[in-house]
Amino acid sequence: MHGSRCTLFPAYESFNNMSPSVQRTYTRRYLLSKSEEDREREFAKIVEWLNQGLKPM
Repeated sequence: MHGSRCTLFPAYESFNNMSPSVQRTYTRRYLLSKSEEDREREFAKIVEWLNQGLKPM
């Protein structure tokens, strides 16, 4: 648990520093995933992008 928490913090900080429209885009991308498996995969992808400071593609 502690490992994932440390990994999420930079992503969380990056997300909070992005504009509201970019935050909505990331949120929408996650919420539109149909299955739980898709949501988990999408969440991992989003965290990776946020850790790199990337905007949604």
